[in-house]
Amino acid sequence: MSKSTFADLFDDLRASGTLSESLFAAVRKEVQKQMRGRGVWSNSPALLGYPFSSWKEPGALDAIVFDVLHEAVIAHQNSLAARRQSAEYFDGLIANNIRFFLDDRQRAVDPSGRNVHNCVVSVVKTGVTDGWLFVVGGPRGVGLKTTVAPASDSSHEPTIDAIRCALVSTPSFHDFVSLLDINGKLERKRLDAAIAALTTSFRALAATTSGRIRVETLFKAVKLEVRAVHGGVSPIPEEGVPDQIVDPGRGEELVETCSRINAIEAAIRDSSAPAKTKEIRLAVLDSLTDPRLVDLSDAERASKLGLPRQRYSEHLKEIRGIALEHVESSGQIPRQRR
Repeated sequence: MSKSTFADLFDDLRASGTLSESLFAAVRKEVQKQMRGRGVWSNSPALLGYPFSSWKEPGALDAIVFDVLHEAVIAHQNSLAARRQSAEYFDGLIANNIRFFLDDRQRAVDPSGRNVHNCVVSVVKTGVTDGWLFVVGGPRGVGLKTTVAPASDSSHEPTIDAIRCALVSTPSFHDFVSLLDINGKLERKRLDAAIAALTTSFRALAATTSGRIRVETLFKAVKLEVRAVHGGVSPIPEEGVPDQIVDPGRGEELVETCSRINAIEAAIRDSSAPAKTKEIRLAVLDSLTDPRLVDLSDAERASKLGLPRQRYSEHLKEIRGIALEHVESSGQIPRQRR
């Protein structure tokens, strides 16, 4: 992308201090695109904490766009301005901030839906890799728009109700439902057990169903059954979506060692590295320190940044070196969130 959708609009916001209709429209378009991509556009807005019956209802989409603008753009103006270096990179920053906002809303308001989505996609990916499921339509990389089947020549498509009936007939599916924690993130052992139980259920479904199934349909069938047992969604807190606490481990142990991010950012900017390398390192640093990425591994962070895993690790190593230099020269530096 040579021309930015957001860079000039952001510059206008900084210069005038006024939200323009053009910026609102651009963010609105990106929000709608991401909502469709993650399969929430057809869901009730209540699942993201908004009191509307449909996203097509007047005012519904505008309500979430106003929140996105505040949380993803206005609240991060200084941080975004410091990274306003290339059009393509800047558009990615805005898109990522919008993605983080939607992730946080789903985690806070609809944790059961998030947990079900992660488990379903994980099991389907395993099925495709192990050969007991085939991708027969949609994107090759497994997502909600992908269609899978137990045989590559499948044509029949069962209904959601038929899928639910088939799943609840397997004891392992009831084990999966009981393992889900609708109040938030699953512990690793419990998540592994839930995925194992759902894998057994899906293998049984594949053995008894000859039809092709869209992953989104499979996800909705599982989610309906989970909600039938556990109930609905959580109310959004009055103070908004709670921040996630960064746990030590994986890449983010850097944050525990040297946490005044401005000092690290300044060192990266003052380095002799090429401009593009600096941009990438700043993005890697941002991926480590943003609490909304706490659930992701280094490999997943690399994927979100569009970087090969090895290249991400190389930049991470350089950042750690810069952090250690600051620790040695000035001791541990007080943490500052971006």
